[in-house]
Amino acid sequence: MVGYKPTARRVPVDGVLPLAPSLDSVGPLANTAACCSAVDSILAGEPARDIVALPVAGLRLAIPTNLMLDGMDAPTEQSIDRAVQRLDRAGAQIVQRDFRSIDMLQEALKRGSLAAVEAYAWHRHMLERERDRYDPRVAERILLGARMSAADYMAMVSARTALQLAFAEEMAPYDALMLPTVPIAPPPVAEFATDEAYWRLNGLILRNPAIVNFFDGCAISLPCHEAGEPPAGLMLAAPAMRDSWLFGVAAAVEQVLQ
Repeated sequence: MVGYKPTARRVPVDGVLPLAPSLDSVGPLANTAACCSAVDSILAGEPARDIVALPVAGLRLAIPTNLMLDGMDAPTEQSIDRAVQRLDRAGAQIVQRDFRSIDMLQEALKRGSLAAVEAYAWHRHMLERERDRYDPRVAERILLGARMSAADYMAMVSARTALQLAFAEEMAPYDALMLPTVPIAPPPVAEFATDEAYWRLNGLILRNPAIVNFFDGCAISLPCHEAGEPPAGLMLAAPAMRDSWLFGVAAAVEQVLQ
């Protein structure tokens, strides 16, 4: 299953409870990159676009070596390494490097979570009236937003704009960022039994997509595991408004992975 996260389109959707309006975006799950592109065109209110796969040979792909590869389990690492090797053999130019924008993001998030403060602003009255209807752990995460001051929130919004520009500048020499969508295979429900385990696993599973989302990037996840192996996704990401280009990259990579 291929999943696509578009550049954010902040359009209210009736009947949908928001989490963080600055971060929420709607993207399709489909069988191929072309199907994702077709659905994305509908969501964007644009004419259907024809995907033209870029040549794999010479494709410039950057693997971030700081943070986003941390914590990979053995099956996921095996699937990602195999995908990278196939792309390398097909002629893609693959570079591994640190991204300063990722380090800057970690510093910015010390103030708190943008998702938590925006979720709290929207859900606070419902939490006061009907907290018992919320998952206790979800409610706890949202209530963390009450701790952030207005000044800290404005500072984070400003920092996010700077980080988006920094990420786009660092990505200028490359066609896409390439990394694991999630660094671990899906854990059994039993592993989430304690709050400590839940927070650790939840943070690890959300980490990579959340970073791209904070940069307002677009991203697509392509399955890269073999039959009988735990599921693993290879994520390709690009700065904001590079959606059409990224579909061309994804179509090329998809052919190699298949």
